[in-house]
Amino acid sequence: MKLLGIAVNLASTVQFKSQRVALLKKVEGKNMLAVVSEFASCRGWMSDLIHEIKTNPEGRGAAIAKYDIYKDHTYIGITFMNREMKDTFLHNFNVLHSKEGLACVRKSAIYKTSEDLVLVIKGSKYWHDSCWKIQLYTFYLRCMCYKDLDYYRSTWDGLNRGSNEIAMLSNVRHNKEVFTSVTSIHGQTGPDAICNHQNPDMAALLGVNIKYEN
Repeated sequence: MKLLGIAVNLASTVQFKSQRVALLKKVEGKNMLAVVSEFASCRGWMSDLIHEIKTNPEGRGAAIAKYDIYKDHTYIGITFMNREMKDTFLHNFNVLHSKEGLACVRKSAIYKTSEDLVLVIKGSKYWHDSCWKIQLYTFYLRCMCYKDLDYYRSTWDGLNRGSNEIAMLSNVRHNKEVFTSVTSIHGQTGPDAICNHQNPDMAALLGVNIKYEN
């Protein structure tokens, strides 16, 4: 794995001994990444930020200058609770590649950092141009940290209903997005929300079945 630097104190990040993810961006002309969305246990903050970039670029845009969600690769920083969790993640990385194959996007790559328990994942540009896609991508990343890939059972139940996961993956290369309410982006853009009634308009747009089977 090649080394990538991150312009943040990673030592203070890993001291929490928890699984966290952050949205990163490439620093032009340097082998360095800058933090766009801070390392956090909740993936929803990333979708909030992407929604703001798309709808209010002149607002918080000052804090996210030159972050191009339509051209740059997707860079995600991820921290691990311990070495065992990191090793499990690395072992399961082929799972992500299988999903990317179904989505017809370039396979992700792994980069190491100055901290042993922090890695950077470089993915296709398509994963971060919509709120629901960054949520789906980071959902896969978090699941890969566990030996039981079905760790987040309720979300998988929704994805496994009919062909819901295939429907979502087949739309990764398309910039489709709609919201039931613009005041609650955080809670309506994840795969769990889309498959389980929180955003029926988005489910219809993606061809997702939100009806539970008897």
